[in-house]
Amino acid sequence: MLFLAVFCGFLAEYQLEHKIESDRARQYIVSMYEDLKMDTIALNSVIENRNRRNEMLDSIFFLIDDPGDRLSDLYFYARHITRTAPVLFFNNDRTIQQLKYSGGLRLITNKQVSDSIMIYDKQVRLVLERQETEIANIRESLPYYYKIFDGRVFDDMMDLNNVITRPLSSPALLKFSGQDINTFLGYCQTIKANNIGNNSHTRILKEMAVNLIEFIKSQYHLK
Repeated sequence: MLFLAVFCGFLAEYQLEHKIESDRARQYIVSMYEDLKMDTIALNSVIENRNRRNEMLDSIFFLIDDPGDRLSDLYFYARHITRTAPVLFFNNDRTIQQLKYSGGLRLITNKQVSDSIMIYDKQVRLVLERQETEIANIRESLPYYYKIFDGRVFDDMMDLNNVITRPLSSPALLKFSGQDINTFLGYCQTIKANNIGNNSHTRILKEMAVNLIEFIKSQYHLK
C-alpha cells in the first residue's frame, strides 16, 4: 500500500509538472504569435519606405546634373537618404530571446513550430546584419553630401518633431568638383544597391512571418 501511495504521488507530481510546462509552452507560443503580428506591421512600413527611398535615389540621379527649378526637391530627397530610421527593421524579440536563452524552446514539443521559429530568427539576424552594412555605407557617404549640399539648409529643413520639410525657396548647391559629384553618385549607387537587396530580404522575412503566424494559428488554434 505504501508503494502504491508513493507511486500515485509520483504520477500526480509528474502530471502537474507536465501541465505547468504545457501551459508555459502555450504562453510562449501566444507571446511569439503577438510578436510576429507586430513584426509584420513594422515590415510593411519598412518595405513601403524602401520603395519610396528607391524612387528618391532615382530622382537624385536624374536631377543632380540639371536640377532646374527643382532644387527644393533635390535637397528634400538628399536629406531623406542620409536618414536611416525609416528603413530599418527592429524586430520584437522579447519572446524569441526567452526561448533561446531561458530554456523555453525545449518546452515547445511541436518540432515543426520550433524549427520554423529558429529559421525565422535566422532570417531576422540576416536582415539586421545587412542593415549594419547599409548604415556604414551611408556614414561613409556623408562627407560628400556636405560638399554638395548646404548644411545650413539641411538644418532648416528639420522641424521640432524631427520631421523633414521641403525648403520654401530653391537653395543653391555648393561649388563642388567633378570628382566630388562622381564619388557622391558612386555612394548613391551603393546605397541604392543596399536598399534593393535589403528590401528583397525584408520581403522574404515578411512572407516568413505571415506563414509562421498562420502555421502557429493552425497548430495551437489561436484566433
